[in-house]
Amino acid sequence: MRAALTCLRVILVIALVLILGLQGLTIYSLATTEYSVVPLACTVALLCAGTVLFYAWPARRYIGVILCAAAAVAFVFIAVDLYHTFPETIQAYGSQGLTVGKTIWRHGSPVLIPLLMLPVMILENKLDLHAQIKQAKQAAQAEPYDPILEGNAGLRPEQVFPDKKAKRQIGIRIRK
Repeated sequence: MRAALTCLRVILVIALVLILGLQGLTIYSLATTEYSVVPLACTVALLCAGTVLFYAWPARRYIGVILCAAAAVAFVFIAVDLYHTFPETIQAYGSQGLTVGKTIWRHGSPVLIPLLMLPVMILENKLDLHAQIKQAKQAAQAEPYDPILEGNAGLRPEQVFPDKKAKRQIGIRIRK
């Protein structure tokens, strides 16, 4: 389980770096056009903030996932807007413009970040739970037991009185 978690974390970081690089290039290339880069820059900042909160605040990982999911939804809207704004082919130069494949690769890929965060969060929660259970078992085993203080010839109370009914009957006999 730890190996899967490590692989998912590495894939998440690699995907984030690639996506940030693609979006940075997009912002740079759109700066020369009349298209506003403010929404794209804000969603990139939101994606970065969500990822930083996901790793910096392990007790509240879901906040980072929610921020990244909101950024992913915004990226989908921006991708649709960019696809409708820029043509698929540019006739004057004969080059290819923004196709559906390029739109999905460049502007739809940020959806992967929250989708990768969910299994990472689930695996980390499982590992945390296993660690807590293991720690509780170790604390219970490390608890000292002194048979001299108990006065039952070295037997634990559950060994002397296996059930409550037998214990009650012995208590009644002693009182008589």
